[in-house]
Amino acid sequence: MQVTAWLAGRLGAAARALVPRAWHRSTRLARQLLDKCDGRVLSGPFAGCRYVSGSHGSTYWPKLLGTYECELHGLIEEILGRGFSRALIAGAAEGYYAAGLAIRSPRMEVVAWEASPAARELLGNLLAKNGVGDRVRVRGICTMSELACELGNGEDAFLLVDIEGAEAILIDPARLDGLNRAELLIETHEPFVPGVEALLTERFAATHHLRWIAPRPRRVEEIAPQQVAKRFHGALVQLMDERRPAGIRWLHLRPR
Repeated sequence: MQVTAWLAGRLGAAARALVPRAWHRSTRLARQLLDKCDGRVLSGPFAGCRYVSGSHGSTYWPKLLGTYECELHGLIEEILGRGFSRALIAGAAEGYYAAGLAIRSPRMEVVAWEASPAARELLGNLLAKNGVGDRVRVRGICTMSELACELGNGEDAFLLVDIEGAEAILIDPARLDGLNRAELLIETHEPFVPGVEALLTERFAATHHLRWIAPRPRRVEEIAPQQVAKRFHGALVQLMDERRPAGIRWLHLRPR
Protein backbone atom coordinates (compact mmCIF):
# COMPACT_ATOMS: atom_id res chain seq x y z
CA MET A 1 0.00 0.00 0.00
CA GLN A 2 2.82 2.41 0.88
CA VAL A 3 4.64 1.59 -2.37
CA THR A 4 1.43 2.20 -4.37
CA ALA A 5 0.87 5.58 -2.67
CA TRP A 6 4.50 6.57 -3.24
CA LEU A 7 4.29 5.59 -6.91
CA ALA A 8 1.05 7.51 -7.37
CA GLY A 9 2.63 10.56 -5.82
CA ARG A 10 5.67 10.33 -8.08
CA LEU A 11 3.51 9.90 -11.18
CA GLY A 12 1.38 12.87 -10.15
CA ALA A 13 4.46 15.05 -9.65
CA ALA A 14 5.81 13.99 -13.04
CA ALA A 15 2.50 14.79 -14.73
CA ARG A 16 2.40 18.25 -13.13
CA ALA A 17 5.95 18.91 -14.28
CA LEU A 18 5.00 18.09 -17.88
CA VAL A 19 1.85 20.21 -17.91
CA PRO A 20 2.41 23.99 -18.35
CA ARG A 21 1.84 25.83 -15.07
CA ALA A 22 -0.85 27.98 -16.66
CA TRP A 23 -2.94 24.82 -17.12
CA HIS A 24 -2.63 23.64 -13.51
CA ARG A 25 -5.96 23.49 -11.70
CA SER A 26 -4.58 25.64 -8.85
CA THR A 27 -3.49 28.30 -11.34
CA ARG A 28 -6.88 28.32 -13.02
CA LEU A 29 -8.66 28.55 -9.68
CA ALA A 30 -6.43 31.43 -8.57
CA ARG A 31 -7.20 33.27 -11.81
CA GLN A 32 -10.94 32.75 -11.34
CA LEU A 33 -10.71 33.85 -7.73
CA LEU A 34 -8.83 36.98 -8.78
CA ASP A 35 -11.68 37.78 -11.15
CA LYS A 36 -14.14 37.20 -8.33
CA CYS A 37 -12.31 39.64 -6.05
CA ASP A 38 -12.28 42.24 -8.85
CA GLY A 39 -9.30 44.02 -7.29
CA ARG A 40 -10.99 44.51 -3.92
CA VAL A 41 -10.37 43.01 -0.51
CA LEU A 42 -12.91 40.24 -0.24
CA SER A 43 -13.46 39.94 3.50
CA GLY A 44 -12.35 41.10 6.96
CA PRO A 45 -12.33 44.60 8.50
CA PHE A 46 -11.22 46.25 5.25
CA ALA A 47 -13.56 44.43 2.89
CA GLY A 48 -14.20 46.45 -0.26
CA CYS A 49 -10.85 48.25 -0.20
CA ARG A 50 -9.50 48.60 -3.75
CA TYR A 51 -6.13 46.84 -3.61
CA VAL A 52 -2.89 47.08 -5.54
CA SER A 53 -1.46 44.16 -7.51
CA GLY A 54 1.30 43.23 -5.06
CA SER A 55 2.48 43.33 -1.47
CA HIS A 56 5.75 44.11 0.28
CA GLY A 57 7.33 41.90 2.92
CA SER A 58 4.35 39.57 3.25
CA THR A 59 2.21 37.29 1.12
CA TYR A 60 -0.27 38.95 -1.21
CA TRP A 61 -3.28 36.63 -1.30
CA PRO A 62 -4.21 36.78 2.41
CA LYS A 63 -4.55 40.55 2.05
CA LEU A 64 -6.75 40.35 -1.04
CA LEU A 65 -8.84 37.61 0.58
CA GLY A 66 -9.11 39.67 3.77
CA THR A 67 -7.75 36.93 6.02
CA TYR A 68 -4.41 38.63 6.62
CA GLU A 69 -3.58 38.62 10.34
CA CYS A 70 -7.13 37.48 11.07
CA GLU A 71 -6.14 37.03 14.73
CA LEU A 72 -6.31 40.83 14.95
CA HIS A 73 -9.66 41.40 13.24
CA GLY A 74 -11.66 41.67 16.44
CA LEU A 75 -9.09 44.00 17.97
CA ILE A 76 -9.07 46.21 14.86
CA GLU A 77 -12.83 46.60 15.20
CA GLU A 78 -12.35 47.60 18.85
CA ILE A 79 -9.72 50.16 17.86
CA LEU A 80 -12.02 51.64 15.24
CA GLY A 81 -14.81 51.78 17.80
CA ARG A 82 -12.71 53.86 20.17
CA GLY A 83 -12.71 56.78 17.74
CA PHE A 84 -9.01 57.67 17.72
CA SER A 85 -8.23 60.84 15.83
CA ARG A 86 -4.73 59.65 14.89
CA ALA A 87 -3.21 56.33 13.81
CA LEU A 88 0.57 56.08 13.59
CA ILE A 89 1.92 53.13 11.62
CA ALA A 90 5.61 52.26 11.79
CA GLY A 91 6.35 49.72 9.06
CA ALA A 92 3.38 50.35 6.78
CA ALA A 93 4.57 48.21 3.81
CA GLU A 94 2.18 48.81 0.88
CA GLY A 95 -0.51 50.18 3.17
CA TYR A 96 -2.94 47.42 4.15
CA TYR A 97 -3.55 49.06 7.54
CA ALA A 98 -2.84 52.66 6.54
CA ALA A 99 -5.44 52.66 3.79
CA GLY A 100 -7.82 50.34 5.64
CA LEU A 101 -7.98 52.46 8.79
CA ALA A 102 -8.37 55.66 6.79
CA ILE A 103 -11.24 54.14 4.80
CA ARG A 104 -13.03 52.81 7.86
CA SER A 105 -12.57 55.94 9.96
CA PRO A 106 -13.06 59.09 7.83
CA ARG A 107 -12.16 61.39 10.75
CA MET A 108 -8.86 59.66 11.45
CA GLU A 109 -5.55 61.13 10.35
CA VAL A 110 -2.91 58.52 9.55
CA VAL A 111 0.87 58.81 9.51
CA ALA A 112 2.55 55.87 7.73
CA TRP A 113 6.30 55.26 7.92
CA GLU A 114 7.89 52.82 5.48
CA ALA A 115 11.61 52.50 4.77
CA SER A 116 11.35 50.83 1.34
CA PRO A 117 10.92 53.18 -1.66
CA ALA A 118 9.25 50.37 -3.65
CA ALA A 119 6.73 49.80 -0.86
CA ARG A 120 6.05 53.54 -0.57
CA GLU A 121 5.25 53.64 -4.29
CA LEU A 122 2.70 50.85 -3.82
CA LEU A 123 1.39 52.66 -0.75
CA GLY A 124 0.84 55.83 -2.75
CA ASN A 125 -1.02 53.87 -5.40
CA LEU A 126 -3.21 52.16 -2.80
CA LEU A 127 -4.14 55.46 -1.16
CA ALA A 128 -4.98 56.99 -4.54
CA LYS A 129 -7.15 54.02 -5.52
CA ASN A 130 -9.24 54.54 -2.40
CA GLY A 131 -9.32 58.35 -2.33
CA VAL A 132 -7.71 58.70 1.11
CA GLY A 133 -4.36 60.21 0.16
CA ASP A 134 -5.32 63.53 1.73
CA ARG A 135 -5.57 61.94 5.21
CA VAL A 136 -2.50 59.70 5.12
CA ARG A 137 0.93 61.24 5.40
CA VAL A 138 3.65 58.94 4.08
CA ARG A 139 7.14 59.09 5.55
CA GLY A 140 10.39 57.13 5.18
CA ILE A 141 12.22 55.53 8.10
CA CYS A 142 10.50 56.04 11.45
CA THR A 143 12.98 57.80 13.69
CA MET A 144 12.50 58.39 17.39
CA SER A 145 12.38 62.16 16.90
CA GLU A 146 9.68 61.90 14.21
CA LEU A 147 7.65 59.49 16.28
CA ALA A 148 7.92 61.78 19.30
CA CYS A 149 6.70 64.71 17.23
CA GLU A 150 3.67 62.86 15.86
CA LEU A 151 2.88 61.06 19.11
CA GLY A 152 2.73 64.16 21.28
CA ASN A 153 1.47 63.26 24.75
CA GLY A 154 0.12 59.97 23.39
CA GLU A 155 -3.52 60.64 24.21
CA ASP A 156 -6.03 59.87 21.47
CA ALA A 157 -3.34 58.04 19.47
CA PHE A 158 -3.14 54.47 18.24
CA LEU A 159 0.31 53.17 17.30
CA LEU A 160 0.79 50.10 15.12
CA VAL A 161 4.35 48.76 14.87
CA ASP A 162 5.86 46.15 12.54
CA ILE A 163 9.54 46.97 12.06
CA GLU A 164 11.25 43.58 11.90
CA GLY A 165 12.82 43.57 15.36
CA ALA A 166 13.65 47.26 15.69
CA GLU A 167 10.74 47.59 18.16
CA ALA A 168 13.33 46.91 20.87
CA ILE A 169 15.00 50.22 19.99
CA LEU A 170 12.12 52.46 18.91
CA ILE A 171 9.41 51.55 21.43
CA ASP A 172 11.04 52.85 24.60
CA PRO A 173 8.75 54.81 26.97
CA ALA A 174 11.77 55.98 28.95
CA ARG A 175 12.78 58.03 25.90
CA LEU A 176 9.30 58.70 24.46
CA ASP A 177 6.97 59.69 27.29
CA GLY A 178 3.94 59.75 24.97
CA LEU A 179 4.12 55.94 24.73
CA ASN A 180 3.00 55.74 28.36
CA ARG A 181 -0.47 57.01 27.38
CA ALA A 182 -0.89 55.64 23.85
CA GLU A 183 -2.54 52.41 22.78
CA LEU A 184 -0.14 50.16 20.90
CA LEU A 185 -0.22 47.02 18.79
CA ILE A 186 3.27 45.63 18.17
CA GLU A 187 4.31 42.68 16.06
CA THR A 188 7.21 41.28 18.05
CA HIS A 189 10.10 39.38 16.50
CA GLU A 190 11.44 37.20 19.27
CA PRO A 191 13.05 34.67 16.86
CA PHE A 192 15.15 37.46 15.35
CA VAL A 193 15.74 39.52 18.50
CA PRO A 194 15.77 37.12 21.48
CA GLY A 195 14.53 38.80 24.64
CA VAL A 196 12.44 41.50 22.96
CA GLU A 197 9.20 40.13 24.42
CA ALA A 198 10.54 40.23 27.98
CA LEU A 199 11.96 43.70 27.34
CA LEU A 200 8.64 45.15 26.16
CA THR A 201 6.80 43.45 29.00
CA GLU A 202 9.12 45.08 31.52
CA ARG A 203 8.81 48.49 29.90
CA PHE A 204 5.00 48.61 29.89
CA ALA A 205 3.88 46.41 32.81
CA ALA A 206 3.27 49.40 35.09
CA THR A 207 1.43 51.61 32.60
CA HIS A 208 -0.54 49.26 30.32
CA HIS A 209 -2.69 46.17 30.25
CA LEU A 210 -0.71 43.61 28.25
CA ARG A 211 -2.28 41.03 25.96
CA TRP A 212 -0.29 38.59 23.85
CA ILE A 213 -1.88 37.34 20.62
CA ALA A 214 -0.52 34.23 18.90
CA PRO A 215 -1.07 33.09 15.30
CA ARG A 216 -3.72 30.43 14.77
CA PRO A 217 -4.66 28.07 11.94
CA ARG A 218 -6.71 29.50 9.11
CA ARG A 219 -10.26 28.36 8.39
CA VAL A 220 -11.67 28.76 4.89
CA GLU A 221 -15.15 29.09 6.40
CA GLU A 222 -14.14 32.51 7.78
CA ILE A 223 -14.06 34.00 4.30
CA ALA A 224 -17.11 35.87 3.12
CA PRO A 225 -19.07 35.48 0.93
CA GLN A 226 -19.55 31.82 1.79
CA GLN A 227 -20.21 30.73 -1.78
CA VAL A 228 -16.69 31.83 -2.67
CA ALA A 229 -15.22 29.88 0.24
CA LYS A 230 -17.12 26.75 -0.81
CA ARG A 231 -16.28 26.96 -4.50
CA PHE A 232 -12.56 27.64 -4.10
CA HIS A 233 -11.97 25.68 -0.90
CA GLY A 234 -8.94 23.71 -2.13
CA ALA A 235 -7.14 26.72 -3.58
CA LEU A 236 -7.94 28.90 -0.57
CA VAL A 237 -6.27 26.50 1.86
CA GLN A 238 -2.97 27.26 0.14
CA LEU A 239 -3.59 30.92 -0.65
CA MET A 240 -4.44 31.82 2.96
CA ASP A 241 -1.02 30.68 4.21
CA GLU A 242 0.94 33.77 5.34
CA ARG A 243 4.22 31.84 5.68
CA ARG A 244 4.75 33.51 9.02
CA PRO A 245 7.95 32.47 10.86
CA ALA A 246 7.37 30.41 14.00
CA GLY A 247 7.52 32.38 17.24
CA ILE A 248 6.13 35.66 15.89
CA ARG A 249 3.39 37.14 18.13
CA TRP A 250 1.58 40.42 18.65
CA LEU A 251 1.52 42.48 21.83
CA HIS A 252 -1.51 44.68 22.46
CA LEU A 253 -0.91 47.46 25.00
CA ARG A 254 -3.83 49.45 26.36
CA PRO A 255 -3.19 52.23 28.88
CA ARG A 256 -4.35 51.53 32.45
